[in-house]
Amino acid sequence: MTIMRKLYEHTYAHIKHAVIDLTLSSNPCRASPHVAAAIKNYAENVHDYPDSAQLTAAIAEHHNVSVDNVLVGSGANQIIEDILKIYALNCGIITSSATFPEPIACITTLGGYAKSIPLLGDYNVDLNGLLNGVDNNVSMIYLCNPNNPTGLWLDPKKIIAMADSSSVPILLSEVGADFIGDSVINHKIHRNIIVVRSFSKAYGLAGMRIGYIVAEAKNIAYIKRRLGSYRTSSIAMQAALAALHDQEHLRASINYILNEKSYLMSEMYKLGFEAIPSQGQTFIAKVPPCFIDANGFCEYIAAHGVAVVNCSLYEGLERYIRISPQKHHINEQFILIITEIIKELL
Repeated sequence: MTIMRKLYEHTYAHIKHAVIDLTLSSNPCRASPHVAAAIKNYAENVHDYPDSAQLTAAIAEHHNVSVDNVLVGSGANQIIEDILKIYALNCGIITSSATFPEPIACITTLGGYAKSIPLLGDYNVDLNGLLNGVDNNVSMIYLCNPNNPTGLWLDPKKIIAMADSSSVPILLSEVGADFIGDSVINHKIHRNIIVVRSFSKAYGLAGMRIGYIVAEAKNIAYIKRRLGSYRTSSIAMQAALAALHDQEHLRASINYILNEKSYLMSEMYKLGFEAIPSQGQTFIAKVPPCFIDANGFCEYIAAHGVAVVNCSLYEGLERYIRISPQKHHINEQFILIITEIIKELL
């Protein structure tokens, strides 16, 4: 078990964008065309204060839950920070050694710390290890499902069973769950689980910063009482509403991205990478021995205007990189460039 104290310079947001960029997991197919129309149509109403009722109702209907189980917020990152302020201020959290780095950075700025539990041998999150690591100083468990960076999905029933046994609440980020087609929400609104969802990934609204919480009604009420008013813009909510109503575009985007993921994994395997099959949008791969480690690989590709996520910031993943599929021509260029680099090294 490791105590993690990392500030925001370790997070993905500080990765310098490259010409061939496979770092941030946005939607290469962009948002639904209805989104731009919704923004344009609403523009003359921006003098009004925002009202989340319409989007809240649409999200509740989408998940077949009550509006009392939903709270809209300004993107998953901000929502996670809000939850940590409410539940874990000046306290510890426990999480996986390889997971989305923002909560670890955030809890450090809130006077707390993060304890980490190593991944299992199959790269999955060690749920029992997290439970056993909770002590009197830990006020929350943080989980990401599918996990980031691995893209691996845990059966929601296992998380629910974990919540049944946990003495502290679980903050569960499902920002990539649209690629799976399942959710803890589909199985149970659990008293001990706060689910965070996002419109940034599959819905293509990363620039709008819009997301939401689904939780037991009394937990939503508790959180609401501790947050300020007007936390999300009207434009962002109109964009999310339009995106949510265009499920056809969502399905097409997901199919495209997952097909491109399969293409990248297949081509990288031919070049000696050991890709770990994932269910989510992203995947990790061990670099070939000619690069020594992820740092070496990232240095080589940076010289060619290429970027991926260097997973050496995670314990046990020093030889791994994370790949976020982009448009096919960009993915093809990536494969061509690393093919040429490997030829030069061998």
